Amino acid sequence: MRKTALIIGLASIAAPQLRAEETQYWAAWTFPEWQSGGFSTATALEQYHFDDGDFSFFYIGQKINYALNETWSIGAHPAVENWRRDGRWQQYYRLELEVTPTFQLSDKLSLSLRNRYELRREEGEMGDSADRYRPLATVTYQAAWLPRMTSYSASYEMFYSFDAERPIVHRYSPIRLTFKLNENISTAVYYLYQSKRQGLSNEWDGTHVLGLSSKLKF
Repeated sequence: MRKTALIIGLASIAAPQLRAEETQYWAAWTFPEWQSGGFSTATALEQYHFDDGDFSFFYIGQKINYALNETWSIGAHPAVENWRRDGRWQQYYRLELEVTPTFQLSDKLSLSLRNRYELRREEGEMGDSADRYRPLATVTYQAAWLPRMTSYSASYEMFYSFDAERPIVHRYSPIRLTFKLNENISTAVYYLYQSKRQGLSNEWDGTHVLGLSSKLKF
């Protein structure tokens, strides 16, 4: 119980005042395809919906990862993302380059520090850079508090824009519960609070997010 209180406390320290204007619903699916030694590949899909159900974001990418050892892993993920803004869709081509150390703090507690550099180019404006750096810190505790539950985790992620030369997004997720439904399907449900900068100003918009993330093996 002390470890559980520690995890929740760490997540609460980072949580901002909740001044969200809307709630969004996010869903993601990962389909592992091939694994040999430290190499693995998977197809990833993701989509966002506003609180009125409108479709606002779609992502499809290919995850190519390699585990260097028990602590360090690297990845390269080509992807395409589509955003709906002001009634029109914008498409970005994206390459995610990742280096991730994962530290086992105890038999049940671990800390992951993902470092991602995103090369992003908008369709039709291939010369304009929209590159971002996205560090993500995640604390995970192996727990079976509910039927088929395998873990509880909390995380913080920041988006740094090289174009704006400042952070533009903060994401705080104080609760994520992962369940293993069977040998081929695992699902995580989570709550996330996103704070997003309005342009280059010091004003921020807040959004509550309810999410579902599933991994399906065939």
